[in-house]
Amino acid sequence: MRTLFTNKTRILFAALSSLLLLFVVWPLLRTVTASGPAVLWQTLLDEEVRSAILLTFQASLIATALAFVCGVPLAYLLARTDFPGKWLVEGIVDVPVVVPHSAAGIALLMVFGRRTLLGQAFGLFDLKFVSAAPGIVIAMLFVSLSFLVNAAREGFEAVDPRLEHVARTLGASPWQAFWRVAFPLAWRSILSGMILMWARGLSEFGAVVILAYHPMIAPVLLYERFESFGLNYARPVAALMILICLGTFVALRAARPSKKMGHRRTRKNTDENHNEKIREICVLPCPKSQSHSTRVQIQNLQVDLDEFHLRDIALDVAPGETFVILGPTGAGKTVLLETISGLYHPEKGRILINDEDVTALPPERRGVGFVYQDYALFPHLNVAGNIAFGLKLQRLKQNAIEKRVAEIGELLGIDHLLHRWPDTLSGGEQQRAALARALVVGPRLLLLDEPLSALDPETREGLQHEMARLHRELGTTTVHVTHDFEEAVALGDRIAGVHEGRIAQIGLPEDIFRRPSSEFVARFVGARNIFHGEVLPSEHGHQVLAVDGLEIAVLTDLSGAVHASLRPEDIVLSQEPLRSSARNVFRGHIAEIIDRGTLIYVTVDVPPAFTCVITRTSLEEMSLEQGAAACIAFKASAVHVF
Repeated sequence: MRTLFTNKTRILFAALSSLLLLFVVWPLLRTVTASGPAVLWQTLLDEEVRSAILLTFQASLIATALAFVCGVPLAYLLARTDFPGKWLVEGIVDVPVVVPHSAAGIALLMVFGRRTLLGQAFGLFDLKFVSAAPGIVIAMLFVSLSFLVNAAREGFEAVDPRLEHVARTLGASPWQAFWRVAFPLAWRSILSGMILMWARGLSEFGAVVILAYHPMIAPVLLYERFESFGLNYARPVAALMILICLGTFVALRAARPSKKMGHRRTRKNTDENHNEKIREICVLPCPKSQSHSTRVQIQNLQVDLDEFHLRDIALDVAPGETFVILGPTGAGKTVLLETISGLYHPEKGRILINDEDVTALPPERRGVGFVYQDYALFPHLNVAGNIAFGLKLQRLKQNAIEKRVAEIGELLGIDHLLHRWPDTLSGGEQQRAALARALVVGPRLLLLDEPLSALDPETREGLQHEMARLHRELGTTTVHVTHDFEEAVALGDRIAGVHEGRIAQIGLPEDIFRRPSSEFVARFVGARNIFHGEVLPSEHGHQVLAVDGLEIAVLTDLSGAVHASLRPEDIVLSQEPLRSSARNVFRGHIAEIIDRGTLIYVTVDVPPAFTCVITRTSLEEMSLEQGAAACIAFKASAVHVF
């Protein structure tokens, strides 16, 4: 039934579409076929007709060029910035589309007429607009500029701003980031807008006929011949214009290969060039970066954005250290990295790199490498082009660039992928390519924004080992952002827990893991057993934590109301009371069993409830069931009181 419905829907849509196409094609076809080849040729030989057609094409082309020079910057500003009155600017861009074109002609005449201030000023340079070719150009420009500006704006909006951010961290100035990244990626939209604008200019009549009736463009000539001599005299000119426009657009369409086809051809050529060059390059171990001596200090940093806020951030990253920023989504981790890199300017505080205050420096002058979560590879460049991007900005010689690219490619195991395009790579390959791009320029500091989060577990584990090896070899000072505690422990020398834009705790992985300083950190690192209670004195040489009437032996110097955390793997679970040196042995019943694949979380209600972790084998051996009796045991030293 679904297939039948789909087929019926398509048939209906095809019928409606055919009606619309017929509505367009029939009048055009009727006009073209009404005049024979001999008549069309005779019309083409008419000097007046040829001059009018040539002037039409030239004037529209000049108008399009003027709109390109001024309209592309305007489109970029509208796509990238928010400013007071932006809605008004967007409205002004769209107004020429809806204003009657005869009214547009009168409006232009009021500004560019011979007796106007502007008309007289241009007259001093012997430039006039009324009854002159420049008047045709400005009329076409006025009525058609919206097509180019809006198409270009949509093209820029489709380009991820982070691609330009990455380019800035690789050494590109704002202009270079625009010209080398944003413009090439938006070019297809810009070109479409230029074609639409040029085509709209070809058909303009209302504004032109008021401002510059003479010299005649093709639409004005058509109107004059129709008014003066009738349909038969105007029809061949109309047919000729239709054929010329149709032929031009068919040629433009044929000359624009699909994006995929273009990539395919480029891949082949690049592959051949790469194979030839790689044989000439002596691949050497990548030279060790000087960034192992980089120290980073962040002092009382405060950043206010619409969605994220950072408050009183203070960090001191030691030279050669991998410092991990750990926190949940929305904690402000990425904003912190982007602020360190210079993409955001803080409201207060300082950022120092090797005792140099870089707070006011732009990203391209900080010497910071950046790898985003989705890697942000430049889609218009292959892997080799991505890696070489920053090296080209350094104005290195081509053979030096090729050598450096080959070296880093071998170091990261992607030397066989240099000819490939980003959209053909796996997640792990993209990650290596992004790392290579950031490292090849020798940054003083490497910033990693959750680089492993988009990978499957097996690939993630392999790349964790790869990144650890890479850090040992290069010694690059690294600030690594993640929400995965296992990743933080595997890679971090120290960890800073971030919560709601503030630093919650800084310490060694063992400190964060075993001795959290807040309830948030304890929950985030998976302690699971978090209690609110009161520390009471005891006669047995240890303190007692009273929780819901249960007395838990603890080792602490604190007293009074406290929090406590107990990791699930520190609890021993059994069906019978254990003979153990553990001071805490309690009996309860199983309230919940949660299967996590290789591990099983079992909650035993004493009360309070304690969650412990066991293997699947242990679950099967003990035949545990919900509601069954169970015993738990844990040491007093396993309970962290804060």
